[in-house]
Amino acid sequence: MGFDWLLLDAEHAPNDVLTLIPKLMALKDSSGAPFVRPPANDSVVIKRMLDAGFFNFLIPFVDSASDARRAVAATRYPPLGVRGMSVGQRSNRYGTVANYFEVANDNICVVVQIESRAVVEAIDEITAVEGGDAVFVGPCDLAAAHGHIGNPNHPEVHQALAHVFERVKAGVEPSGILAPVQ
Repeated sequence: MGFDWLLLDAEHAPNDVLTLIPKLMALKDSSGAPFVRPPANDSVVIKRMLDAGFFNFLIPFVDSASDARRAVAATRYPPLGVRGMSVGQRSNRYGTVANYFEVANDNICVVVQIESRAVVEAIDEITAVEGGDAVFVGPCDLAAAHGHIGNPNHPEVHQALAHVFERVKAGVEPSGILAPVQ
């Protein structure tokens, strides 16, 4: 039995585009979809990861609908976004995928990571952003944001989590959560 997806982390791990490419290559024939978490919601870093061959993104610390729109825009070619054009990079097999630019925007997955108090209040606006595919909660960061560092099981954090998942479910958006080992 395999995994549905695997996360390659560049936010909390010492990875960058150069160290992520061999990991992506190792997952080439995997049944699990490789996701990457960039160090920040930064269009330049995201562009480099797209050009390296990533199609699935977990964008950290999205606090608002504006942040979510910025994440989606970073992954899309104009007119739907701001992704820069490169005719010969790894993701289009160095220019050998004939219709790459016509289908690339449709083959990107953007999952926004929920980690702050602000996002609990803005969850409806965030899930309404066109091009956002799912939300993923970082419970430890959410706990810290609520003043309960190291205690994601605090009742106030559980209340925030329940609100987020209730609103996400009402919007029919897929969701997930990190299950920390304690």
